[in-house]
Amino acid sequence: MQAFYTNSFLMNSMNFILLLFVLLVIFHYFLVYKNNLSKKAWKKVDYYWLGVASIGLISLAADVRINVAKKFISSEITYANTTLGAVKIITDNPENSHFCMTLTKMYSSPSDFDDTELQYQLGCKWLKETSEYFQKVQKNEVPDISFEDLPPVTFDNVVLNKDVASIKRWLDEYQIQLGVLKGTKEAAEPSGFESILFYFAPFLLCIALALRITKVTGEIRHET
Repeated sequence: MQAFYTNSFLMNSMNFILLLFVLLVIFHYFLVYKNNLSKKAWKKVDYYWLGVASIGLISLAADVRINVAKKFISSEITYANTTLGAVKIITDNPENSHFCMTLTKMYSSPSDFDDTELQYQLGCKWLKETSEYFQKVQKNEVPDISFEDLPPVTFDNVVLNKDVASIKRWLDEYQIQLGVLKGTKEAAEPSGFESILFYFAPFLLCIALALRITKVTGEIRHET
């Protein structure tokens, strides 16, 4: 019930003008008219109202960070998917890839033809398994994929190794982008302390303003 009334107060910004007026009346009564503080005491009031205002400023700074971070999340996701898209191009449709091409042995074939054919067979099997793995994890908007998650490479061929190296390079860059995206999402969420200040910052600023205005009145009374 208390949270409801607090939220109801926050829903109308004019309530803070009323709160400021009430605080001005209270501070003027107790600090000025009932017993005006000394000139030295009014100097010390600067520490109080500036301190209260600084605490309220933390919430405003956090709000700026959160809004900016939220705007960057979509672009970070797009960049991550673009990076992962390069891997998808290589792994999609493995049957049509050079990994799975059929080698025909001829009389002029090199002596290591059988070994080369075996390497391509192993490479084709690896690409098909990798393609199946990608189809499973791509259900998520930004899946957590690294090269270590792929099936182990059991072949060793100069041509195929270049594509494997390219996949590893893209996935390494994708992991870096996931780290950036994670940091951006964390920046878009307030900490526990910031969440508390989010509600109390307007009240703190009202207190700071009321103290500052009351200080002016108190100092003027010393001069008259």
